[in-house]
Amino acid sequence: MEYEYDPDDVRLAENIRFSDFSREKFRKFVVECRSLESASWISEGMPAGYMAYPEPDEILLNFTNWEQIQVVLHRIRPFVLKDETTYFFSIRKQLLREIKEKIDTQEFTRFLKAVKILTERFGGIDDEFGVAVEGYGNIMSMDFLMDYLNSSEYHRSQEPADRILAARKLGDLELKGILSITIHHIVKSIFVLRDIILSVASDEDLILLA
Repeated sequence: MEYEYDPDDVRLAENIRFSDFSREKFRKFVVECRSLESASWISEGMPAGYMAYPEPDEILLNFTNWEQIQVVLHRIRPFVLKDETTYFFSIRKQLLREIKEKIDTQEFTRFLKAVKILTERFGGIDDEFGVAVEGYGNIMSMDFLMDYLNSSEYHRSQEPADRILAARKLGDLELKGILSITIHHIVKSIFVLRDIILSVASDEDLILLA
């Protein structure tokens, strides 16, 4: 049966009592979300660059908040690094595993698909709507963001720096503006996943997750 998306399908799971293992993982995730949420760029509404297309193949982009976003880039490390206990996909997988054990199979299928659709922009903007750069590909993706971070913000590694060389040919303002849009969607997905966890948790678990 083809899935007819309904965001309310996340409500198919409610009052879920988490295992001790999951509860601790989710608690750490919620704590990291709280730290992320306190960044000024986020409290100010996550203003991102905006793009206009006055002529074919021409992009105008306005963005001025990169210093604020640099704080966010370091606070999203626990969500984007695979070895972290609060890695986004690890937390989402653990949530789905918990829900699968506790609700009807058909309802779980709808729940799973709703969760994945609601959080799919954690991977960035897909190729259809992203911005392609010759010699690299879609630079509105999580892959590009990680290459950028590992070459410029985290480890300053040469290999990812070489991979994004083609994108570096864009103007600095334009590149950072495009990145800001990607980061906006990634952060929003993180908060959506947190909200789903809190919405399905039992009252007892909500106290422990706070």
